[in-house]
Amino acid sequence: MNATALCPSSQGHIKTQWFFPNGSRVVTAGRVTVDEDHGLLEIIDPIAEDLGVYICVSLRDPTKAGNATGVDAVLSFVEIYTSQPRTLKQRLLLGGLASLSVLVTVIFIYLVYRFRYRTPPVNEKGGVPVRDQVGVVNKRFEDEMSTVF
Repeated sequence: MNATALCPSSQGHIKTQWFFPNGSRVVTAGRVTVDEDHGLLEIIDPIAEDLGVYICVSLRDPTKAGNATGVDAVLSFVEIYTSQPRTLKQRLLLGGLASLSVLVTVIFIYLVYRFRYRTPPVNEKGGVPVRDQVGVVNKRFEDEMSTVF
């Protein structure tokens, strides 16, 4: 993966110089390519040391017509960053957490539906719901107690 940056102020300028985040000037060497005429900076396979805010200075020819602002140089900042690919362990952990959250949500909805909308159990003999039955739980105990009082 390569990082390519175009200096935003390079349009209409004769030369663009790039500077590393540490302040030293960028020159074409190794993995770094600089096109000063078009304001391009390209870094092949950027590493952690290559990341940061780069400075580009676009120089304008002061003798050229159309220099109404009287500015001979324009300073711009360009940030180069990379997204590190996730390892298999990180991807599995992220997928597992997502699956677990979906599973917990489905189980919660199922339990709410089951206990909120259930019908009361019905007695097989009379067809009356068990909760609504009025009666004695232990007939023998009730018979013995009724003779005592």
